[in-house]
Formats: sequence, C-alpha cells, structure tokens
Amino acid sequence: MDRLVELIQSGEIHKIIVLTGAGISVAAGIPDFRSPKIGLYASVKEMKHLRMRSPTFVFDISVFKSDPRPFWWIFGRLWPRSDWPNPTPFHYFLTLLERHNLLLRCYTQNIDDLETLAGLSHDKIVNCHGVLSPCHCLDCKKEVSLAHCIEAIKPNIEKNIDDYEEAVVPICPFCHQNHVKPDVVFFGQNLPRSFNQYSSDLPSCDLLIVSGTSLEVSPVSELPSFAKDTVPRFLINRDKVKSKGNAAKEWWNKVKTAFTFGLKNFSSEFDFDSRDSFIGGDLQDAALELINRLGWKDEYEALKQEAENSEHPLHKLLTKEQQQQES
Repeated sequence: MDRLVELIQSGEIHKIIVLTGAGISVAAGIPDFRSPKIGLYASVKEMKHLRMRSPTFVFDISVFKSDPRPFWWIFGRLWPRSDWPNPTPFHYFLTLLERHNLLLRCYTQNIDDLETLAGLSHDKIVNCHGVLSPCHCLDCKKEVSLAHCIEAIKPNIEKNIDDYEEAVVPICPFCHQNHVKPDVVFFGQNLPRSFNQYSSDLPSCDLLIVSGTSLEVSPVSELPSFAKDTVPRFLINRDKVKSKGNAAKEWWNKVKTAFTFGLKNFSSEFDFDSRDSFIGGDLQDAALELINRLGWKDEYEALKQEAENSEHPLHKLLTKEQQQQES
C-alpha cells in the first residue's frame, strides 16, 4: 500500500490503467462468478436440470437463441433482490483517479455499469464483456430497456427458483417475441470493438492496478502482460492470481512481461519481477484506505452523497415507463 500511495503522489504517474472484475461489485450485492461455495457458478451447480453441463452454459449465445430461460433464470440470482445496486468505494476510487487526471482507462469485465453510476466518464471505460443496459430484441433488433426486463422477471428475482424451466422471460414490447437480450457478450460472440484499445493503452500506461478478478477469462486475462516491463503492477484482491494462457508460457521462458502474482509461493529458484505488488484483504477497505491516504476523503463523501440523493437511473426509467403505460 505504501508503495502505491507513494507512486500516485509522486507526480510522475499520469496514465493509470485499472483492470477490474466481479469482486469490486460484490459489496453492491452482486455475486462474483467463481468464488468457491458462494460464487454464482458454485450456486448454479446445485440447481436442477444442468444435465451434466457447465454452469457457464447459461451464457452461451446458441443456448440463449434456442431457450432464453436459463439466462434470465440466472439473472434472477445475479440481480440484488432488495434494492437497486449502487457503486462501492472502489468504483468511487476510479472516479477520483479520473478527476485527479491520473486515469488512462478502466478495463472492466463487469456488466453492471456501476462505474458510470459512480461518475466515471464513458470514454474512460472499456466494458470488455458489454453491459446489461440497454437490451435489444434479437428478432426485431429494437432497443428494450433493462428496467422493462427487470420488471418482467421479478418472479425470478424474488423467488428461489431452482429449475430454469420455471423461469419467466421478458417479452419484446414491439414484436412480442421472447429473445430480449442485454448488451452483454455471451460465449460465442465477439468482444466489443472498444476492447481493441488495449493495444495502444497498455503499452502507454505508467501504472497498472488489477482488482476483483481471478484472471480466468481470456483474452482479458492476457492484458497485464502488455504493459511495459518497467511499469509497476499492483494486485488489490482477496486472493493472489497467477499468469494465464500466453502470459503463463512467457513466464516459463522467463520473459519479464509475465504476470507473477502468487508464484513466489512455489519456488525461489526464479528471478521474480519486483514490479508486481500484492495488496490483500478486503478490496473495499483497501480502496477506502487509498482514498484517505491520498487526501480524497471529502471528494469521496461528496460523490457518495450525490449518488445516494439521486434516484437510481433504472428506477427512474421504470417509473417513466409505468407512467407512459398508464396514460
């Protein structure tokens, strides 16, 4: 932590890239995917009718086109039951980095778009796997609001349905078909074009922060290896992670771009890159400590207060749609 604070305060850092995963949104009531026992995939394994398939099948585009119920069923477990999700301290930390002209880009694997709710500018965000809002009908191609879909699938959210065949799905208000899909990237689909910015962003960054991710999913898992070998890399996470895919192969060849978090535990034989630092524990606590030590507490409180005093945009949209239907 000391080293990260010192670097940010040095005046020499101006192009920070932050790579985030589901872990930064857990405190908002949105479960992560891969945590043992409590992650979304772990809970899905206990459900009926998986028919020996991996839980990831619910995010397969071919499955969705033939039967959208598995996705909207798991969405009911993904979406918080009691409230509309709000940004966490880590989301506000990202916004504060931008406001202090320190953030080059945030590459997020999350689809909740809480970065935008926290005040982060759209041009600073690369949604690697798309976003939940808006949705589109795969049949007529019309845009359908996420608020409309959430209202339609309330039974999935409010009930503990353990069989996806009992799930309800949103119906397109234009063509009345049932293939309304959020603008998220399913398995079998291409990543958004904005992701290609990594080829210029990563080599130009002067500090890399990775948080809330196990780096299990390619090609996002490869991104840390594209930072120059002089760039400090910090993992703010509950657990350490290791190189994946091509980055792991690079490590075996002792290429300095390989991601070495956690590998020190296995052997002292290799010359590990000291630029990698691990900040363990609760990442929201880490974000708050960074905010305090950087002198941004008042700005953080103002951002948080502004969000809390504003109606959630999805709730606002739902209210507007309901009023239009009544009139």
